[in-house]
Amino acid sequence: MTSNKALEFKGRMLSLTRARILDPDPNAISTQLQEFARQMPQAVRGMPVMLEADRAVPIEGVIAAMREVGMQPVGVADGPLAGAAAACGLAVLPADGGSCFRSLAPSQNIDDADKLCAFGCFQCSDPFLSDPIARQL
Repeated sequence: MTSNKALEFKGRMLSLTRARILDPDPNAISTQLQEFARQMPQAVRGMPVMLEADRAVPIEGVIAAMREVGMQPVGVADGPLAGAAAACGLAVLPADGGSCFRSLAPSQNIDDADKLCAFGCFQCSDPFLSDPIARQL
């Protein structure tokens, strides 16, 4: 009996450039991206980018500016940009490589976070969970 598959999944490592939003001003971002693309056009064209920020900021303009210079924003680091990413159709990726932390489900006990993260992985290593102030957010 043969099975016709519609998809085949293969593991692959993919390098992403992390772009931290320091100033949410769309004009400043666009100017910096255009200068970056002018200096290194081959590196910028097709570059997959993950956005991150310390606070929630509008990312629609950032995404548009990145696409204008040829970058490919693929997602955001989990955190303050997660809600905006979902609205823009971008992926929400773990905040730090190797960590599986995304967010605690409302029913989870914050004291058990070091044992079980939202993805069901034990011993989640995200530093966010060890910050008592951040854990209250």
